[in-house]
Amino acid sequence: MDLPAQLIDEVRKGRVVVIFGAGASIGATDRHGQAPPLGDKLRNRLSDQFLGGKFKNETLDYVSDLASSEASQAQVQDFIAEQFRDLQPAPFHHLIPSFHWRGLATTNYDLLIEDVYSGSKERVQELVPFLSNSDRVDEKLRSQRHVAYLKLHGCITRTHDVNIPLVLTTEHFLNHRKGRSRLYDILKEWAHENPLVFVGHRLADYDLRSLLLQLTEEATSRPRFYLVRPGSDETEVRFWEQKRVTLLSGSLETFLNALDHSIPKNLRPVLAAVKTGHPIEALFRVREQIGERVLDFLTHDADYVHPGMAIDPDDPARFYCGFDVGWYAVERALDVRRSLTEVLLREIIIRPEEDRPSPTELYVLKAEAGAGKSVFLRRLAWESARDAEALCI
Repeated sequence: MDLPAQLIDEVRKGRVVVIFGAGASIGATDRHGQAPPLGDKLRNRLSDQFLGGKFKNETLDYVSDLASSEASQAQVQDFIAEQFRDLQPAPFHHLIPSFHWRGLATTNYDLLIEDVYSGSKERVQELVPFLSNSDRVDEKLRSQRHVAYLKLHGCITRTHDVNIPLVLTTEHFLNHRKGRSRLYDILKEWAHENPLVFVGHRLADYDLRSLLLQLTEEATSRPRFYLVRPGSDETEVRFWEQKRVTLLSGSLETFLNALDHSIPKNLRPVLAAVKTGHPIEALFRVREQIGERVLDFLTHDADYVHPGMAIDPDDPARFYCGFDVGWYAVERALDVRRSLTEVLLREIIIRPEEDRPSPTELYVLKAEAGAGKSVFLRRLAWESARDAEALCI
């Protein structure tokens, strides 16, 4: 498979999101050495188990509807879980953890990817699966080494959770966001800024097709997407190209082998471990990189104030209407500089250490609600960091 240079570069930078479909499991085997039942095979097994072998000419979702009606949703899902339990990965599956990804997602129910990561000594990231809205996403992804794994259609580990059933029947597809809307929101956020690679999909799944259609309107501003599938027709190529989706002829195996050939293995952990540092290091008196816990704090819990900090643009009119526009108002001098700013700069910020009354000092700013305390403190921090080169967090 010939991969576009742009895609290889994006993988090098750790910006690519891979979405695995049923075809990504091809090559894996069950405990009996057989291939997992995909598509029509799973439909036929459901028919034999719950419907006396009837309706094998119908679609999988319709047969699933009938099976759930004849038995129960829990029984059907337990049966499906048994079909995908203890899958053994193919050799090429073990290449997945050796790359640095922006995120991973799947419409599969199995634990193939989880097992590949847990058993890999060459993994450059730690996999963090997410199944429902109740999973604590932000808390689990604080570490730079963690990568989110969105299980969009459920997992065989939760077959009795009525809030997030396996997405299998027609009704489930129509209500696919119920109980897992945050997962789709995360995927949509990724898609706005990162290339998506669909592997093993026909893109006939209602939820993924819906997501693509939503993003089509933003095709000129979002990154290019890629669809890896064997034997693509020229008509399909032209159709998806209009939506800025490039079709790559091949499978997950050929895709991973092409990446393995293009990005040397001994370089991947190095790429993942490279630390860009933090501007606060410019004030250090020692030549040491910032610790991971401090970096986590500065990234998620606080703002380090310095002249080069990134500031989101906003509308001045919103500030004068009373909205909090963050550091934008201070950078653009939309606020009114108060005389107290100069007093505090002189008496507290630039005061020599030997003249201070104690090693630690606490000052409290008091005023009624809406008096401008937050804007004033931002102004004080901005001028302290810019003019006095003080450390302001």
